[in-house]
Amino acid sequence: AVDGTVTVSKKTAERFGPLIEVDERFPNKTNVQFLRVLNDSNIQIEIWERGAGYTLASGSSSTACACVAKRLGLVAQRLDDPLYVRMPVGTIKIEL
Repeated sequence: AVDGTVTVSKKTAERFGPLIEVDERFPNKTNVQFLRVLNDSNIQIEIWERGAGYTLASGSSSTACACVAKRLGLVAQRLDDPLYVRMPVGTIKIEL
């Protein structure tokens, strides 16, 4: 689900992550990512991992968020334009 009204922060991930992780729609639990578009080539994410809790960085979460941001037209649409995903402990460059 995508919701543009939630503030992206560690506090948000810790508050909503555990609730979404175990929602009845996810019988095997789920990872939860919170995404904020910074500009056409940068996004910020916060991550709540299934069974692990708040997580400082994740390559698979970064890739998933980059794909969603491009697919929804939230960032540059050209596939060869890299997208930089900013997490609490660093930034990863994603090329789709």
